[in-house]
Amino acid sequence: MRMWMIDVKYMCGYHIIKEHNDIHRLLWLLESKKFDLTRYNFPIIRLEPQSIEERHDALKREMERRHIVHIGEIGHVTLWPYLAYQINVKVDLWHNAKELCRTCSSCRKKILRKN
Repeated sequence: MRMWMIDVKYMCGYHIIKEHNDIHRLLWLLESKKFDLTRYNFPIIRLEPQSIEERHDALKREMERRHIVHIGEIGHVTLWPYLAYQINVKVDLWHNAKELCRTCSSCRKKILRKN
């Protein structure tokens, strides 16, 4: 699971849909108590719990702009009991941009074209 946190206009449709699905998957796992993030030590911060609602809305707006069907509202998110130790973490945008450029030619074109 990963939140890229890069401006959605620089992401390809595949990565927008993937991140959107990851947000829904994360919320389902936490709500169903099937996954405890406190048991894992990620070498790179991949999630910004405090940004889930805002990020979901940005992804949803971009999906609609690109005429990609959006299914699944998230409502208000209460993650504090699950992620109290990670409330104000930030993903490394530079690392994520490099990773997208390295692994996805469509994202690379969009990211490099922005300058």
